[in-house]
Amino acid sequence: MALSANREVDRYVDQELRTLPVGASEHIYKGAFVGTDPAGYLKAFVPGDLFAGIAYEEADNSSGSAGDINGRVFTLGDFELTLTSVAVKDMGKAVYATADNTLALSGHPDAFVGRVVNRTATNTAVIRLKVFGDKPDEADTGSYEMVNDFTNLFVSTGADGGTDGPKYANGFKHASVLGLGVHQIAGEDSGAQLDFDAVAEAASATIHTGDAFPVDKGITFEARLYLSDIGDDAALDVDWGLGTALTANSIASIDHADMVNLACFHMDGSSANINAQSDDDTTDVSPVDTTIDNATDAFKDFKIIVRPTGAVELWIEGSRVLSGTTFAVASTAALCGFVNLEKTSNDTTAVMKVDRIRVAGGRA
Repeated sequence: MALSANREVDRYVDQELRTLPVGASEHIYKGAFVGTDPAGYLKAFVPGDLFAGIAYEEADNSSGSAGDINGRVFTLGDFELTLTSVAVKDMGKAVYATADNTLALSGHPDAFVGRVVNRTATNTAVIRLKVFGDKPDEADTGSYEMVNDFTNLFVSTGADGGTDGPKYANGFKHASVLGLGVHQIAGEDSGAQLDFDAVAEAASATIHTGDAFPVDKGITFEARLYLSDIGDDAALDVDWGLGTALTANSIASIDHADMVNLACFHMDGSSANINAQSDDDTTDVSPVDTTIDNATDAFKDFKIIVRPTGAVELWIEGSRVLSGTTFAVASTAALCGFVNLEKTSNDTTAVMKVDRIRVAGGRA
């Protein structure tokens, strides 16, 4: 609604220091690299967090709940920091946080700290912090992300696109076996749709990254999606998340032995329950109910964070789910992002609508 009177707007003249709420059980030390979790709370940085700055002072919330205290953070400026093996020629290169006290020239794009201004001594450089919202650009080779928001026209698979093999868009592979396949949603905001029709057949529809991301750099998977039709039979399986490069076997069943490492959300046909599961090639955690249900008329935001150790966190709508369950993948693995719809020989229908997929991590 348009203004009908003058108003006063607070203006922050100093952009170098900001105050943020600190996460539960967090102890941040002065001078630490800090990030925020998907809920927006400040924490000692671990790849998979969004880099926020450098701690201006100690903030001890070890025995507190999220937001009980605040922490002040440097968000702009030039800082002399340790950067192992930095060379004079590295001026201008992107720098990434790999721990709360460590920098490197490669890492997760969300860990982007800033750029080398100059090398001042062996293993020491002046780093200029990024402006809030800045990201590495395509010329920076230390990190990469793949984003598909389906806003550009792409060729459909399946019934709409024929049977002449998979299609590609923004680095993602779209593939289908029988069914209606992967096609574009008509409408204002566009998007992709994965469908099965009421034909008794084994079918699949898949969107997945062509590249695999190394776990030891940290990986983030994000998707905004929902099922508007979850079918009427458990012969239908729906999975989205991260896993070993997909094969024909794992597309037909994510739990196949080909899927050596896995961290994903899972739904069974005819059930609104959204589950989570993982496999690190040693311990297979079967699907566990997140207690969050699919709504057949509304998108939800899903996020999976894989830490460099292989520890897995699962988030829905900005809240972490199943924090008491240990989900993990192998720290030595390399994982692809995927959305996968499959059914065995059954006539159940299904419709999944996908608004956006993002997979991000560091280069090996």
